[in-house]
Amino acid sequence: MNFGKYLKEERVRQGKSQQQLAEDAGVTKRAVAYWESGKRKMNIESADKVFRALHISVVIGDLHRKNSNILKGWILCNEQMPDTEESVLLSLRNLDICVGFNANTERRFYVVGDGYVEYENVLAWQPLPEPYKS
Repeated sequence: MNFGKYLKEERVRQGKSQQQLAEDAGVTKRAVAYWESGKRKMNIESADKVFRALHISVVIGDLHRKNSNILKGWILCNEQMPDTEESVLLSLRNLDICVGFNANTERRFYVVGDGYVEYENVLAWQPLPEPYKS
């Protein structure tokens, strides 16, 4: 599933309009519409705001420590790569977390809002998180 489709499905599942999500996340309705349609890519700051507004929990931590609590849910790239064009969370070696997909071209990922990042700069990945359930 691509990120725009995931975003729209989760927003609708929670009964929110694009306007409600935009207000909750502190972004514009137009931005939400662009992200859902795939016309624009979301940067990490906006992704953080949207995930929070949708109550989606994302594990962010220093994966270099190999702490089992931090690694829970993450798949090391040297063990398995995500399917081509599957939207996933990426943990980069510089400790940034971003949304991207395996472009399967020239050994790199496409990172939403930032272009491409080489495989060797990605430590681990995980599927987009399940919605938060209270």
